[in-house]
Amino acid sequence: DVKVQTIAELDSEAALKLSPVPPALAAAAGKHPHLYLTPQKLEDLKKKIQTDPYRSLFERIKLAADMDLAEGPPKYVLDDGDSGDEQLYQRNVGMKIPQLAIIYLLSGDQKYLDNAKVWMMASVSYPTWGIKESENIDLAAGHQLYGLALGYDWLYSALDEQTRSAVKKCLASRGQFMFDKLKSGDAWWHNAYLQNHQWVNLTGLGTAGLALYGEQDGVDQWIAITLSKYQRVMTSLGPDGASHEGVGYWSYGVENALKYMDLAKDLLGVDLFKDNAWFSHTASFYGYSLLPEKSWVKGSCLMSFADSPRHNWYGPEYMLRKLAHEYHDGQAQYWAQELEQANFCGGQARFLNLFWYDPDIKPAAPTEPFKYFDDLGIVFLRSGWDDRESVLAFKCGPFIGQHGLKLFARDPGGGHVHPDENSFQLFACGDWLLTDDGYARKVTAQHNTLMVNGLGQFGIADGSSISLLLGQKNPATMLLARSGKDYDYAVGDATAAYDPKAGLKKFLRHVLFLKPSCYVIIDELEAQQPAQFQLLFHSDFPFVPQHDGRFETSGKNGKLSATLLGLQDLAAKADVQPIQGFIHEEGHGKGTSQLLSVNNKDNTLKAAFVTLLEVQPATQAFAAKIQLSGQSKERLEIQSGQKTWRFRLHWDRQDQNQPLLEAN
Repeated sequence: DVKVQTIAELDSEAALKLSPVPPALAAAAGKHPHLYLTPQKLEDLKKKIQTDPYRSLFERIKLAADMDLAEGPPKYVLDDGDSGDEQLYQRNVGMKIPQLAIIYLLSGDQKYLDNAKVWMMASVSYPTWGIKESENIDLAAGHQLYGLALGYDWLYSALDEQTRSAVKKCLASRGQFMFDKLKSGDAWWHNAYLQNHQWVNLTGLGTAGLALYGEQDGVDQWIAITLSKYQRVMTSLGPDGASHEGVGYWSYGVENALKYMDLAKDLLGVDLFKDNAWFSHTASFYGYSLLPEKSWVKGSCLMSFADSPRHNWYGPEYMLRKLAHEYHDGQAQYWAQELEQANFCGGQARFLNLFWYDPDIKPAAPTEPFKYFDDLGIVFLRSGWDDRESVLAFKCGPFIGQHGLKLFARDPGGGHVHPDENSFQLFACGDWLLTDDGYARKVTAQHNTLMVNGLGQFGIADGSSISLLLGQKNPATMLLARSGKDYDYAVGDATAAYDPKAGLKKFLRHVLFLKPSCYVIIDELEAQQPAQFQLLFHSDFPFVPQHDGRFETSGKNGKLSATLLGLQDLAAKADVQPIQGFIHEEGHGKGTSQLLSVNNKDNTLKAAFVTLLEVQPATQAFAAKIQLSGQSKERLEIQSGQKTWRFRLHWDRQDQNQPLLEAN
C-alpha cells in the first residue's frame, strides 16, 4: 500500500531562511535587551514590583537568587556519577543565569551582576556541554544556550567587554555546532517532535539566535530552522492536552516550549498559541493529575503515569499563568495560585512569573470531577473537588496517542512511555492505596494491569516493539468513558498492547466508580490456548488477607478493601515486589512495592475477574458487599450504605461493541 500525505518543509532551503525578516526582529537587531524585555518594559516592571502581587513574585525570585549567591557554579567534571555522558549537572548553570540577571536589573545590586558573571563564565569555560553522542547538542547545551543568551541580552550594557566577548563567542560557536548537527540530522532528536529533549534544545538554539541577531552571521538560519521545527511540533501534538511522557516530563517540555512560543510571538510575529488544541487543554491535564489539595506533601502531589515522579520537577505556576493568559483559563490561574501558596513549585524559572502573570484572569476553581483525555486515553474519576476527594486515574490508549499514531511511521519520542495499558492508580482518603511504579524500568509487571502466562505488554524502550506499535491498525484504546449521577464508567481494550507470544485474544477492562467510595473492576479475558491470567495490584502499604477472603491495605489516613470474584476458581497472594531499574525515591521510598497477585487456579481459554475495591478513612469500617448470582453469574449486585447497584452481565454477547453491563 502507498500512503501520500502532506509534510512540513523541514529539510528544504525555505526552512533555513527568514524571508521576509519579521519587522519586530529587524527592529531589535543589535539592540539590548529584546528577549522578553525592552528598556521600557524593564522600567514598567520596576514600578510593578513596588506593590503586590508583583512584589511578592519578585521576593520569591530574589530568595532563590540569594541561594545561588552562596552555592556557586559546579566545577567541570567528565562524569559527576549521576548524569553520565549527558553531563546534566550543567543544566543548572543555564537555569541560574536568568534568575541572577533579572534580580540585578530590578534591584541594581552589584552582587547579583557579579554572581551572574561567575555563572556565565563557568559555562563558557566548560570544555564540553555533554560528551560523546551528547557533546554540545543535547540538554546540557540546550539549557546553557538559553541561559547565556538571556544573560548576554539582559546584561549587555553592564558586562565588561572581556566577559561580553567571551559569552558571544561561546554562543556563536556552540550554537553553530548544534545547528550544523540539527541541519544534517546528526542530532538524534532532530525528528523527535514529541520528545522533551527536542523542545529544550530547539528553545536553547532559537533563543541564542534571537540574542545574536544582527551581530553574528548565520544566526538567521538558527532562528528559521527552530521555528520550522516548532511548527511541526504543533501539528504533531494531539488535541486533548495530555502528555504521553507523564506529568513530570510535561513540566519539563512545556516550560521550554512556552519559553520559545512567547519569543516567537513577540519577535517573529508567529502565534503558535493560536488554534492550538493541545496547549489550550494542557493546563487541564496537569490540574486533573493533581492529588487532593489537603493531601499535598513534599514529594507527593501528582499522579505518576509514565516516567514521572509524584511531584513537580519544574514550576509549574509560571507555565499555568502563561496558559491562563493565552487562553483566558481561570482554572489554570487557580491551580497556579494554589500551588504557589502551598509552596509546591520548583524554582528554576520563577523569573517568568514577572512576564507571564496576568492579574486580569480571575482564578476559577474546577467543578467537574470527571475528565476524559480521549486522544491519549486517560480518564480521571474523582469523588469531587473538596480538597479531600478520592481520585482514580485509568489509562488505555496508543502509546503516543491516536493522533500521533496516525501521523508517524517512526518513533517521534515515545521513550518515556510505560507498557501499562489498562492500568490505574488510586489515591483515596489521604493515602496512595493503589500505585504506579514511578520512574523505573519499563515492565508491565510493575503496573496494576494483566500478565498472561508470565508475559506482559510490548516493552516501549525496545525500538523493534515501538515499530510494531506504530504499525497497528487497531491499537489499545479506551472504548468508553462517561459520567453519570450515581456512577462513572470507563472501558479499555488493551489486547493489542501485548506481545503476540502471550497468545492474548481479549483484554477488556471495565472500571465503575460507584460514588462516593466503591470501585468495581471487571476484566474479560480470552487466550488462543489455555492460559494463566494474572491480575496485579500494587500499593505503598502491605496487603493483608482477611478471614472472609478479602484483602485489606491500610495507610496512615485511609484504607482499601479488595473483594475478589470470578467465573473461575481464583488464587491470591500478597507479596513484596522489587521495583526494577528504580531511579527516583519519590516513586517508592525503598525501591519496592507491596503486591497483591490474583490468578485463575487452572489454565483456561476464557476468564472473567470481578474485583470490588472499597475505600474508607482509617477510622471507619468497611461496609460494601458484592455478589455474583445466576446460572451464568450474570447478575451483579453491590451494596454500600443505603445504596444498591444491580447490573446484568452479558458475558456471551457476540458483538464486543455491545455493552457488557446493563443496569437494572
